[in-house]
Parts: sequence; structure tokens; C-alpha cells
Amino acid sequence: MLWFLAVVLAGGLVAGYLAMYVNPSKAWYMTLFGILFMVFAVLNAVMAIAGILHLSRSALFSLFVLIPAFFLSGRYIQFSGPESLRDGNLRVVSYNVGLFGSSVKSLKMNEQECMDSVFRFLLGTGADIICLQEFHFSGDSKTKDYLERRFPEYRAEYYLNQNPGGFYGNVILSRFPVRSRGKLDFPKSANQAIYADIDVRGTMLRVYNCHLESYNIETDKLAHFNGDSTLVRRTELKLRKSIEKRPEQVDAMVSSMESSPYESLVVGDFNDSPVSYTYRRLSRGRSDAFVKGGKGNGATFRLFWPFLRIDYILFPSRYECTRYEMPKVRYSDHYPIQADLVI
Repeated sequence: MLWFLAVVLAGGLVAGYLAMYVNPSKAWYMTLFGILFMVFAVLNAVMAIAGILHLSRSALFSLFVLIPAFFLSGRYIQFSGPESLRDGNLRVVSYNVGLFGSSVKSLKMNEQECMDSVFRFLLGTGADIICLQEFHFSGDSKTKDYLERRFPEYRAEYYLNQNPGGFYGNVILSRFPVRSRGKLDFPKSANQAIYADIDVRGTMLRVYNCHLESYNIETDKLAHFNGDSTLVRRTELKLRKSIEKRPEQVDAMVSSMESSPYESLVVGDFNDSPVSYTYRRLSRGRSDAFVKGGKGNGATFRLFWPFLRIDYILFPSRYECTRYEMPKVRYSDHYPIQADLVI
């Protein structure tokens, strides 16, 4: 029985390793093993302990399979904190604001109250660059005028889609001059990536604010699952659709970054784990602010904490990250992330 369980769980962990290299458009289900990577890693550790207690050679097998996981675990949990204690000269904040509370059923405030609370929090961070995803605005005034009135020290750049309830999309707020901006269109998707070329004290930096394909699964219904087979099928189709779309979006971002005249800072909600095809491609040539400057558990998706880390700040590897924080504010289904960089 120990050997049977060890082999099954090891297979799930190995599939998680492979998820980083297999294009999900060819085998969408591999992404699920990447999402469940930490779960399989913990279960394999339990199997190793069980094998030791029962004096079974299966313990050696489980420990052998766990070796790569020790090197990848730093993408989820950090114990040591930042390598440098230098002060940063660029503070970046990323926050999926969840349409200002509409994704949090337990939030006891309306959209405007949630927006006001989020804005107070953001102004209190002292950030130089703020990237927002799932921003929603239904006011009568012009969006740019409204944002620059609420954030008087910032230049607002954004691309918003329109629906009957207002405007939604991605926003970049910058204290520094913005020389140009652009958008990456994702076919047949409400998600998007935008960028701004920002002059940071004489250093040009292209900041990408991306919100890659969402799963749109019905978490409330799944939490109270009653055996409804149609819900299972509907969830499977939504998972497959979103997973198969994401590689095309990643390709578009990589192509844009490769043609950019400036180094790229990639920020946002990837809707994918640190052990994934998405993360591997977007982090190439860049460092992960959490890995370099964080401490503790890095999970950013509040509803499935502590397992899902899907929000990132990736910066050019020659820069430093001296501090990474994840304030535990509860205005969205995501936690905001904040990094101090030396550029």
C-alpha cells in the first residue's frame, strides 16, 4: 500500500515539474498539476515520513522525487528575507481589486465605499508605480480626470472595456513621466495586458500590467457542491478554455517584450502558479520580487490561501529587490503585493 500511494503521488509531483515545459494548448490538464504542485509536494513528504516509520524503501523513492521540489519551494515560501538591506529607489504595487468588492460576498460595503478604501490604502503605500487589474468605474466623470483627481501626484494610463455597468480593465498610475503607452489585445477575451514606457529618473523602463485569462469558475457553488454533474462539466470546460487561451497571451507578451527598446518590468495577475509554463516564460531574464525580497508564505489568492500564488512582480535580473510585502487587506479576493527595487 505504501508503494502504491508513493508511486501515485510521485506521478502527480513529476507531472507538476513537467507542467513548466509542456505548452498547455497541447495538454491543458498538465496545468492542473502545476496548480496543485504544493499539495503534491506536501503529500509526498508525508509519504516519505510514513515510509521511514514503517522501515520501507518507499521512503527513499519519495525523498528522491522530492529533490526538485526543495529547489522550487522558494517560489512559494521564503524563510530568509531579502538578500540586501539597501533602500530601494522604486516602489511598485500591484493589486487585483476584484471590481471593487464584487468578488467578495462577505464584504460589508458597497462599490464606492470599497473603492474609497482601496484608494486610501494605495495612497498610504507611497508607491511610485501602481498597477491595478479588474479596475471598475461607473461614475459620470471622465475616468482619467477622476483618477488624477483621486491620485493627484500620479499620471494615469489605462485601457478599459465598456459594459452596461460601466468600464473595467487595467490601470497604471505613475509618479514619473510616461513617454508612451500601448495595449496587447487578447483575441476573444475580456482580459488584457497594457504597458507604459516610464522615465524613472533618467532610466527608461517598460512596465507591463497584465491580467491573463481568468478561470471564471463558480467558487461559491463549488464550495457547496451537492453532486451536480452539470456543474462539474461546466467547471471543466471553463478550466480548459482559460488554460488553452493563456499560452497565446503569453506568446503575445514575450513577443512585445523582445521587441521593446527598454527593459521590462512585468506585473500583474497571471492566473497561474509559480510552477507553470506561464511563469517560466515570463520570468526568463527577470527575477521574482517575492523570491528575492519576500518572507513567509507568498500565496496571493485569498480564497484558497495558503496554496495559490498567482500575482507577481518580475523585474530585470540586474536590479535588486530590497523589500517585498503582501499587506493583508481584504477588499478583494486577491491580496495586494508591493516591492522596493534598486534600479
